[in-house]
Amino acid sequence: MLRKGIAIFLTICILGNIISINASASSQLVYNDVTNNDDSGSSSSYVSVNHDNTLIASSYSNDLLLHNVSDLSLIKKIEMQRTIQDIKFSPDGKYLAITISGTSELIDSVMIYDIDNMVMNAKKQQVNIKRSTIDWTPNSEFLAVANFQNGVNLINVSTMDIVRDYSNQHQADISCIRFSNDGNLLITGDLEGNLNLWNYDGTFTGKSFKLNGKITGCGFNLFNQRVAAVSEEGNVSTWIVSGGLLHEKTISNPTGMMWSDALDKLYVLESGDAPRIVELDGSNFNELSSTYFIHKAIDFDLYFLENGVVEDVYIATDTAHISNYAQPDLREGFGQSGSDLDGDNIPDNLDNDDDGDSILDEWDFNCPEEIIECYRNPDIDSVRNVKLKIDENTLTIDDTFTFGLYESAEIRNLTKRSVISDQQISYEEANLFENAICQNIDSENFIDSWKNTIELSVGQVANGTIECIITDGLVFSGTFDPDGIKLMFRIKFDIIPMVELPLDLTIIEQISHSDSSITHLVENYPIFVSKEVKGVETGQMWWKSEGTLTINFEEMVENDEDKIESLVEEIMSNIVIIIAGIIAMTGLLFLIIRKRNSIALDIEDEEYDDEEYEEQEFQDDTERIISKPKPISYQEDILEEEEEIIQRELNSDEIPPSKRNTFSLEDEPNYEAKPKRRRVSNSNRNKQGPIMATKRKVLGGDVDVKKSGKVNIKSVKKNVKTRKVKVVHKDNDEKF
Repeated sequence: MLRKGIAIFLTICILGNIISINASASSQLVYNDVTNNDDSGSSSSYVSVNHDNTLIASSYSNDLLLHNVSDLSLIKKIEMQRTIQDIKFSPDGKYLAITISGTSELIDSVMIYDIDNMVMNAKKQQVNIKRSTIDWTPNSEFLAVANFQNGVNLINVSTMDIVRDYSNQHQADISCIRFSNDGNLLITGDLEGNLNLWNYDGTFTGKSFKLNGKITGCGFNLFNQRVAAVSEEGNVSTWIVSGGLLHEKTISNPTGMMWSDALDKLYVLESGDAPRIVELDGSNFNELSSTYFIHKAIDFDLYFLENGVVEDVYIATDTAHISNYAQPDLREGFGQSGSDLDGDNIPDNLDNDDDGDSILDEWDFNCPEEIIECYRNPDIDSVRNVKLKIDENTLTIDDTFTFGLYESAEIRNLTKRSVISDQQISYEEANLFENAICQNIDSENFIDSWKNTIELSVGQVANGTIECIITDGLVFSGTFDPDGIKLMFRIKFDIIPMVELPLDLTIIEQISHSDSSITHLVENYPIFVSKEVKGVETGQMWWKSEGTLTINFEEMVENDEDKIESLVEEIMSNIVIIIAGIIAMTGLLFLIIRKRNSIALDIEDEEYDDEEYEEQEFQDDTERIISKPKPISYQEDILEEEEEIIQRELNSDEIPPSKRNTFSLEDEPNYEAKPKRRRVSNSNRNKQGPIMATKRKVLGGDVDVKKSGKVNIKSVKKNVKTRKVKVVHKDNDEKF
C-alpha cells in the first residue's frame, strides 16, 4: 500500500512538472533595438554589460566595441592584434577583461581595459589559445583565466602577476570558470564534461561532477548552496555543493547559463532551431518563462533589477549587431498635452508621424497634389489594417501592422544571417521571426483584448486562437527595400449560437498591442477597417477620436446586373489567362490544319506514284514483248517505205507533240488526247528495243534515225492508241 501511495505521489509530481513546463509563459521581454555596427564586417561573438547597465561591450573578430545603453550608439572601437576569445566587465564596472588568442610564447593575450580613463593598461599576461571563460572575484581585484596546463591561473589585476593556480585535476582544456558569490569557492569545467570544485586558496575540495559533452556554462546559485552546469549535448543539471545530484533537464543546444543575482532562478541560453532564453525554477527546474529571439543567438548577458527581475537581455546575434530585448519603453512625448491627430497620445509637434502611417513626416509625400499637408493624409496601405470576415460560424480578424523603413531595415539585417550566411532572407528565417513574435506575446491577453472589445447584435464570440504571419517585406527582400515589413496577427473566434444574417458587429474602442509584442515599434493608430463578404471588400478609415465603430454583415443577393458585373470582373481579372488560352487554341488549330494538308499532299503523291508505276509496268511489259524482234528478211524497199511513213508522221513541224492527234491505219475518227503530266526517267532503258528507242527520241523533240535503218519507238500511255504496221509480201499473204 505504501509503495502504491509513493507511486501515485511521484506520478502527480511528474504530471505537475509536465503541466508546469507546458504552461511556460512569455517573459514579456520583446525585441527592442540593436546596436549600430555597420563599419564592422565581422559577426558578433561575445557580449557583456556593466554593473549599472550603462555600457555594452561586444566583440567582432579582432574588434572590441563599446556602446551606450541609453541609445545604443557607438562610443569607441578598439582594434586588437588577434581574435578576441572572451570579454567581461568587473563587478564594480571599472575594468573590462579581454582575452585574445595566444601561445605560451606570447605574454599579451590577457589585457585589462580601464573604463574610467578609456585606455588599455600596459601590463598584460598569458592565456590558453582555446576559448577561455574568464571570471572576476567578487571584489574585482583578481581575474581567473585558463592556463596551458589544463588548469586555471589567478591574476592580480593591479600587477598582472599570477598569484595562484588551480591545476592537476583536469585532463582537457578548461571551458568554464565561475566564482561563488562570496568568493570562497571556484568551479571549473572542461571540454570532456568534467567539473571540479576548488577552495579559493587553490586546494581541491575533492568534489567532482560529470556531464556528457563539452561544458558550456556553470555557476553558483544565490546562496552558494548549489552548482549548475550545461553541456553541448543538451544536459542541464544541478548539484548540492556536497556532491549530490538534485535536478537534470534536456534542452536543445545550450550555449550558456546564468543564475539570478537575487532569486533562485536559472537562465539558460538555448541556441537550437528556436533560439531562446529559458527561465527555470532553481528548486525544481520547472520552466517559468521564455524569451524567443528573431535571430540566431551566440552569447548573452542579463541585467537584473534589485528585486531579481530581468530588465534587459543582450544577445550576440552572429550579425554585425547586439540585439536588446526588454519591456517596451514609453515613446518620447507620450502623455503630454497638445494636438494629437492620430491619437497615439503624442502631440503632433513632438510626433514625427502625425498621421500614423509608419512614414516619417519629413518623407511623407504620398498624397494627391491638391492636399498640401501630406503628413496629415495617411497612406491606407501603410496604416494599421483590420479586416473582418464571417465564414459560417467563424469570425476571422486579420490585424496587420506595417513597419517603417528604419525598423524594417534593422529586422532584415538581423534575420538575413540568422540561419545561413548568404545575405538572403529565406523562408526558414522568416518562420523563425514569425514563431518568435507569437511565442513572446501574451496570447491570452492578446485574444482577450479583442474578445472584450467586440459586441454582436446576435450571439457572442468565444474560443479564440492566434497566428502570426509575415505577409510581405521579409523573404528575399533587400535591406532598404522601400516596402515595409507587414506583420499580421490572425485571430479567429467561434460565434455562438449559429450566425444569423443580417448581423451588426461593433468594435467598442481601438486597442493597442504595443505592451505585449513587437508592435510597440509600429504605429497603432489610426486603423483602416474593412469587411469581406463573398470575396468583396469594403472599408473605411477609423480615427480614435470617433469612438465606436459598427459594421453590418448582411446576406448578399446577386441580381442579374451584379452577376454580369461579376462576370465581367472575373473576365478582366483573368484576361491574361484568357488571351493565352485563345493563342494556344489558335496555334493548335493551325497545327491540325497543317497536318491535314500534309496528309492530303501525301495522298496525291501516292496517286502520282501509282500512275508512274503503271506507266513503268506498261513499259516493262512492252519491253518484254518487243525487246527482241525477229530479223526481217523481206525486201528492203518495203521496210524503207514504212520508215519514211513513220518519220514523216512523227516529225511534223506544223503540230506540236502536246496537241498531236492519235491516228490509226484504220478508218477511225480523230480526237485530241488529254495531256497528262509525266516524269522523264533518266535511266537508260530498253537498249535492245529499236522501236522504243525511236519513240523516245521523237517525244523528246529530237529526231535521230540510225544509219542502220532501225527505228526505236517508245510506248505511249494506255489511253493513246498505238499504230499497227502491216507488212505484206508480194508473193505471200501471211501476216506478221
